[in-house]
Amino acid sequence: MSAEQVHLNQVYGQRIRQARQARGLGVGELADLMDVSRNAIRNWEVEEHRVNPELVPRLSQVLGQPDAYFYRRPEIAEAEAEMVHFRSRRLKEQDSGRLQARFSWLVEYLTFVNQHVKLPGLQLPSATGAETTDEIEAAAAEVRRAWGLGPGPLLELTRTAELNGVFIQAFNLGVEKLDGFSYWHDGLQRPFIWLNLDKGKYARSRFDLAHEIGHMVLHRGIARPQTDEEAFQIFEQQAHRFASALLMPRETWLGDIAPFGRNLTLSTFKALKPKWRTSIAAMIYRTKELGFIGAADSTRLWKQYSSRKWRAVEPFDDTWSIERPTLIQEATRVMIPGGNYGTTLQQYFPLSPRHLAELSGLPKEELESIPVAQLVRRASHSPAN
Repeated sequence: MSAEQVHLNQVYGQRIRQARQARGLGVGELADLMDVSRNAIRNWEVEEHRVNPELVPRLSQVLGQPDAYFYRRPEIAEAEAEMVHFRSRRLKEQDSGRLQARFSWLVEYLTFVNQHVKLPGLQLPSATGAETTDEIEAAAAEVRRAWGLGPGPLLELTRTAELNGVFIQAFNLGVEKLDGFSYWHDGLQRPFIWLNLDKGKYARSRFDLAHEIGHMVLHRGIARPQTDEEAFQIFEQQAHRFASALLMPRETWLGDIAPFGRNLTLSTFKALKPKWRTSIAAMIYRTKELGFIGAADSTRLWKQYSSRKWRAVEPFDDTWSIERPTLIQEATRVMIPGGNYGTTLQQYFPLSPRHLAELSGLPKEELESIPVAQLVRRASHSPAN
């Protein structure tokens, strides 16, 4: 297809908005870089005015995406912000927009992959509306049953979740306050979870994943509270309870600590950590919430925990490598068996090599086979268009 023919296609405002947000630019900043008015940017993004095709190369340069990206029709509607479960409500608007754009691309990318590769079917029971302690404990137990797990320690949470149809990606998000976020997509009937590798701790990352799975089980289709801090904290506490129950089932966990009675010490939890693969902090919380220890013993343990400086780094944290999701990378390699990932993906899913690496899990060097400026504009030939 010639450049003139491509120019007859529509430039999609949603693409401009996503690329702007992914770069962390405001409307005014993009307007200055493009030497146009703010109203022009706003009109482009809501598609009230057509974009002059002659401006697309400049958009490509400023926003760091190939020309073809702006002509490719979005496959899905943008994820509604209030439906994405962030672990923090105190994100800066710039960070929130940047993450929303990248997450929308992840949903699109998996939609694209799903058209070409048979992915594992979803096995994730819904317990929407579960609120009480017993209901949440039962919901976690039901997930274990659906996944064919026994009541013991869950050795590989990430791989287990992926093989049961949960879409997971992990990357350095560059947002210190955010542990991860999740989104339920009605069209695909799938949960999407993105974890922040900036935290870099094995046990912490596993708990974060279990927490996000909790949102997808307990709060599927429920908008996260936008302004009500108390309601938001209830959501978070419920997901925390679910994560604890999923990683440390009540009866089995109590069976391991019962022999110690009131003589539980941090050494006990340290000895149990390699078996249960959860943080010592999570063990203390779990033991307290199950009523095995009271407030006095809990306070004693937390004081000792702080005095050992374990809030920064617990035992084993600096020796265990965190679990990495691999399903998306494996599906991408199956989808393109020849190994020419850069050229092929950028023809059918035009995006910068950096962001394609982020979405696919492939090393960036495998996706840099041709410069962005020389990408063939074949967006309108995409199977999704």
